[in-house]
Amino acid sequence: RKAKGFLEFNPELPLMLCLGGSQGAVRLNEFILDNLARLLNVTQIFHQTGKKNYQTVVSEASFVLAKLPHEIRKRYRPIDYFEKDIRTALIAADVVLSRAGAGGIFETAAFGKPSILVPLPEAANGHQAANAYDYAASGAAIVIEETNLTPDLLLHELKSLLGNQTKLAEMGRAAIAFSKPDSASNLAKIILKLGGYAS
Repeated sequence: RKAKGFLEFNPELPLMLCLGGSQGAVRLNEFILDNLARLLNVTQIFHQTGKKNYQTVVSEASFVLAKLPHEIRKRYRPIDYFEKDIRTALIAADVVLSRAGAGGIFETAAFGKPSILVPLPEAANGHQAANAYDYAASGAAIVIEETNLTPDLLLHELKSLLGNQTKLAEMGRAAIAFSKPDSASNLAKIILKLGGYAS
């Protein structure tokens, strides 16, 4: 709640963090913009657009937001890229909408956040789809293939998640378990032991 307030969102309303990496995810951006009014009836949105896409998103979003009541307009905030403050955004988020790169999944998992993953279809050797389904098998995420990504489906999944605090908590615990926060320390111990520096 404090993190939402710090980011100037309403602490009493759910928040979806939309991530597309430093380059942004153009088709995810377009999907958010095309359905912004409907999505804002369900959740606040903190939208990382990617540096190259930021001005375009701001411009297009302004047309949609201008038609909405002031209270609804306040529910949307775009940002070009999180340089250092993604930690606060992840703490504030109730759910994360993201591509399925390994780095993004790891960050989301480390903060124990439920996620909806939309794998990039063009990713080499289908690695994003593989990442997404491996992660979803842990119970921490839902996968929606881009070809199946429709406004009705996303809204259904969001409403189902955000209306079920027990489910959100279960997915959060699964995310933390998947992240294995002690893995670096454990690996270092194994290396030291193999090198004869630890017993």
